Amino acid sequence: MDDDATRGLLFFMVRQAINTHFSLSPNSERIIDWTDTLTCNFYCQFAQSGCALVELPGYLADMVAGLPDMEREALLLKLDGLHPSLMAEHLQCSDATAARLVDAAVLLLKLDNPSLCGPAAMVGDLDEWERLALAELSEVKREALLRLDADSRRILLLKAQGLTVSEIAKRLGVTWDKAAGAARCVSVLRPSKGKKTVAPRKTGVRRKESKASRLAETLRYEVARMQPGERLPRRIELKARYGVSTSTVDDAWAILRREGLIESNGFQGYRVTTDVSRLAVAA
Repeated sequence: MDDDATRGLLFFMVRQAINTHFSLSPNSERIIDWTDTLTCNFYCQFAQSGCALVELPGYLADMVAGLPDMEREALLLKLDGLHPSLMAEHLQCSDATAARLVDAAVLLLKLDNPSLCGPAAMVGDLDEWERLALAELSEVKREALLRLDADSRRILLLKAQGLTVSEIAKRLGVTWDKAAGAARCVSVLRPSKGKKTVAPRKTGVRRKESKASRLAETLRYEVARMQPGERLPRRIELKARYGVSTSTVDDAWAILRREGLIESNGFQGYRVTTDVSRLAVAA
C-alpha cells in the first residue's frame, strides 16, 4: 500500500471513530460522583492505585483517622502513589513490612466498617473449627468476620487461638506475608473488658502553638498569595517541605477547611476556595 492510500485509510478510521463517539447518546456518559459512598466503594476497587481520589471523601477520611498510627501512615502513603521502596523509607521499615501495614490497614477498615465488604458468608458452609471459633466471639465481631474473605477470616481466627504466623501460613497454604499482614489485626478479636476508650483524633480546637496550628498559619499566608481555584501542594510534598507527619498536614488542612480558605478538588486534592469573599480572611 502506497503512502497516499495509507494516509487515506488512517483518515477514514479516525473519522469513523470520532463519528461513533459523538453519535453516542448523551445519557450513556456521565460524570462519576466520587463523594457518593456506594459509587466510590464500587469503582475504587478497580483502580490500579486503590482509591481513585488523591484526598479521601469525608466519610472515608473519618474511617482512616481511626486506624493505628503505622497502618494509617502506610495507607495514606499508598494512596499518595508512592513506590513501595519510598513508602518503606518514610516508614523506616522494609518494603515487605510496608506492604503488610497497608494490607492490615485495609483489613481493619473492613472489620470496623462492614459496608466496605461483600455479603456475609453462610455459617453452615464453614468448616467445623471455624464455626466453633466464631461461636466464642460476640455477635458484632462474628458478623464482621463473616463478611471478610475466607483467608483473612481464617488467619484471624487461628491467630486468636495462639498459632504463629508460620503455622498459619502452612496450615492455610497462604504466603507468610499475607498471614503476617492479617495477623496484625487480631487485637480486634480480643475481649474489650477493661479496655480504655480512646477518643477519636480531634481536628478541631488545638493549642495555639501546636504543630498543626503553626503549619496552618504558614499555609494561610501561602493561600493568601494564590489564585482562587489554584491547586495546593499534595500531602507528601508538604511533609517533605516542612518535616511534619501525615496527621499534622491533615489537621492543618482541616483548620483551613473550617475557615473556608480551601476546598476539596476531587482527583487533585485541595485547591484555594473559589469563593473570593472567604479569601479576605487570609489576607
